[in-house]
Amino acid sequence: NVAGVSTFSAAITGSSGMAITGSAKFADEVEIAGNVGIGTTSPSGKLEVVSGNDADGTIAVRSGNASQYSKISLGTNANKATIGVPGASDTFFTNTAAGDLALRADDNNNKVHIGAGTSGIAAMVVTEVSNVGRVGIGTASPGVPFEIQDTTASSATQGGNLRLSANDGAVMASGHRLGVIEFAGAEDAGGSITVGARIEALCDATWSGTENGADLLFYTTDGDASQSEQVRITATGEVGIGTDSPSGKLEVVSGNDGDGTIAVRSGNASQYSKISMGTNA
Repeated sequence: NVAGVSTFSAAITGSSGMAITGSAKFADEVEIAGNVGIGTTSPSGKLEVVSGNDADGTIAVRSGNASQYSKISLGTNANKATIGVPGASDTFFTNTAAGDLALRADDNNNKVHIGAGTSGIAAMVVTEVSNVGRVGIGTASPGVPFEIQDTTASSATQGGNLRLSANDGAVMASGHRLGVIEFAGAEDAGGSITVGARIEALCDATWSGTENGADLLFYTTDGDASQSEQVRITATGEVGIGTDSPSGKLEVVSGNDGDGTIAVRSGNASQYSKISMGTNA
């Protein structure tokens, strides 16, 4: 047992119990085969820190070199999560591999990076710019509250991608919703948020390996938070305005208090307006 303030300047290897009741400074490596308790005589893991009644349980991990990072690594040698803060010169963590999770706080740029691997842009960046929170996926400098950036070579099949999916372990049934995008805002000074419009996708049949049909529905609000379907694009490409079951490529049905007028006008008074019917031939 060691009491008082103790300074250890050489490497220490311990295989049996050792108690330090005062402060201790270690200038070299410390290797302990058992559990280490700080503030407790019965640590339940490899390291347990317990504060007194008048203090918090803070663990400080800092580099003595301002250009180097500080980090805590959790997990196994094969898969681990790394949490830390970069220095002036180290942008990303070293000693990480593909599949490892890296969480990096960057006080200099008011950002939190969440990613994997040893280099490149983090998978996700949470940043605060002028006290406005922004989240970027694939970019370290999101220009809007939520930005997804695809950095692969552009093509007809590449680009930023946002997917909404549903999976409760059962087959999607007819009429079940695949996803929805809602547009909302504050309706009073207290910040009560109300949805004013939405776009949703509904299955038009029970899904299977050969059936994945879905309709796209557009809702708007006219009045007090009562959303109504206004336009539907069916799985087979028909468009219904005022009807959820259009019988042709375009069907317009008015409500009980309106007519079914379709207005076709030219923005140039010297030009004509027309509706063409028939075939291409």
